[in-house]
Amino acid sequence: MTLQQRISLPGARSLTDGASIALVGLDAEMLSHLIAETTRDAFVAVDRENRIAYWNHGAEAMFGWTRAEAIGQSLHLIIPPAMREAHVAGMDRVMKGGEPRLVGKAVEVTALRKEGEPLPVELSLTMWTEPGTDIPAGFAAIMRDISARKALEDERNAYALRLEEQMQAIEATNDGIAITDAEGHFIFMNTAHARLFGYASAKDAIGLHWSRLYDANEAERIVTEAMPAVGAQGSWRGHAFGRHRDGHLIEQEVTLSAGANGGIVCTTRDIGERQRALRERIRTREQLLIAERQEMIGRVVSGMAHDFNNLMAVITASAAALEQDGGADNAQVHRIQSAANAAGKLLRKILRPERRVSEHQSVDLSRVVREVAELIEVSLRPGHSVTVELPDEPIAIDADESEFMQVLMNLCTNARDALSPDGPGQILLSYREGSSGDFDGAPAVGVMPSGRFAVVRVEDDGSGIAPDVLDRIFDPFVSRKKDSGTGLGLSVVSKLVTEAGGAIYVRSSTAGCCFDIAWPIERRSTPDAQPEAPVDHISLAGRAILSIDDNPALLDLIALHLERAGAEVCPCLSPADGLDVLRDRGARWDAIVVDFDMPQMNGVEFATAARQLRPEIPIVLCSAVAEDLVISAAARKMFAAITSKTNLHLHLPRAVASVLPGPDGEDQK
Repeated sequence: MTLQQRISLPGARSLTDGASIALVGLDAEMLSHLIAETTRDAFVAVDRENRIAYWNHGAEAMFGWTRAEAIGQSLHLIIPPAMREAHVAGMDRVMKGGEPRLVGKAVEVTALRKEGEPLPVELSLTMWTEPGTDIPAGFAAIMRDISARKALEDERNAYALRLEEQMQAIEATNDGIAITDAEGHFIFMNTAHARLFGYASAKDAIGLHWSRLYDANEAERIVTEAMPAVGAQGSWRGHAFGRHRDGHLIEQEVTLSAGANGGIVCTTRDIGERQRALRERIRTREQLLIAERQEMIGRVVSGMAHDFNNLMAVITASAAALEQDGGADNAQVHRIQSAANAAGKLLRKILRPERRVSEHQSVDLSRVVREVAELIEVSLRPGHSVTVELPDEPIAIDADESEFMQVLMNLCTNARDALSPDGPGQILLSYREGSSGDFDGAPAVGVMPSGRFAVVRVEDDGSGIAPDVLDRIFDPFVSRKKDSGTGLGLSVVSKLVTEAGGAIYVRSSTAGCCFDIAWPIERRSTPDAQPEAPVDHISLAGRAILSIDDNPALLDLIALHLERAGAEVCPCLSPADGLDVLRDRGARWDAIVVDFDMPQMNGVEFATAARQLRPEIPIVLCSAVAEDLVISAAARKMFAAITSKTNLHLHLPRAVASVLPGPDGEDQK
């Protein structure tokens, strides 16, 4: 045959003047048989007017239209609406002599099924011309359903995308992930795993045997302990110590799983910081438990100490009375006083074993503050931080280093616990040298140091302290942490700062809390270093004193020594009696002396009631354990002076005289 031969297509309708469509180069009967019987592809032919002239069984199966329904219809029958305009324009261009762009090529296009569903097909297009001319007579196409192939390609692309996302996630995680072959050599490793062991990138470790990352003993332990579990159960989880390239040990949490190729999949996490923080929390908790037990012991024996000290006070005050009367051998009296004082000191050591003698020396404040910041930083949650603002040069203060560090640690721990658990938070530690005009009002704890002093600030942006708790935060067993706190931390802070001769100012709001600690820079003089003023120098002549104490012997001795200083004393054995006297003859009294530990009400409660009756009368708190009292700053303000019953004959008259105006209107000091 020649390329110009005309071939009749079986099943084709007569097109123009009864003529059949001419196909070039093939026998019509052979073509019809091959298409109809042996191919599942669609074979479609159209004339130059775009009418369907041939529609084989493959086209029927592929598109859903029968031959009878399709023959004579526009090819738009299987062309999606969005593509029809472009199809018409292309045919028109070719009919006018333009170059056919798709003829002889295999392209992927979208066809349309009878139900209206799109169908991806691979299209191979050919064209034939009128005999003896170059004028197109029609077009024929073989179309192959590629929906299954496209589905496989989409599935493959989706799998590749998922694999890429998984690889990105593996690279993004902080956990180290590695895979070995059956011989134990690394065939995959993410960046986190490589950097955990000191390799710049994963490719530097690929090919190494896993045992290269561990000491020989640790590798042997993994072989004997972990690998049998992986073989029997498919996985093993435990702790291991890897070896960094620079030599230091890496404390890890490791999970080993059996790989598909006989190798091992390893997931590892550096838990060194977490374990150090956990150990620090355990250590701190143990210290708190010890402190709590000691405090509980102190509470149990405090009553015993009070009563014993009352007896010692009776002995020393009675001996002093004998000495003043001159009715006894002074040597014997001195011996009684000395023994009583020694017994009191011994009792305090026995009953308070936790109390140690402060070892004050020159301490570098900057170093201690930075050490505390480092210790507290390891226990912070993600998003929380510690900021330190200190000068570069050392800052020398007079302190017992361990006590100063304990003050800062307790305050920083409270600040850490006040930070929001779900958001960012910051603790600020700063320093400045203080001066007397820096603060307004009385401190919450202690007395402002005289001379030069340092101010250390502990500030947080946490939840703050509720106003109803703020005045009581330094009281024992008062906590803002509910069940998680013991209420001892700030009580200890109060005692240590007070004993060091310092003070604390507190500010709080919903935006956070600020503690300013005023700490002496230079060594303070202690009361023991002050010479006792002779009792003869104290005159209470013409003064009327109301005295309240539940111990009859002490009440008599208090009256005795105040009267020997010239005062007129009204003794009362109960706080209720004292309040009754104050109501009946309140204007008579120049001062009130009251004990702290009494039935019905303590000294603070009595002072509160007395202030409501006669706010102008100064009140002196005289307790057997005055040096051990930890009461709030607000409670301390109720008293004009606080003194001990130790050496009552010396301390009490002086304390009373110090709160009374002298003859010229000035306080007696």
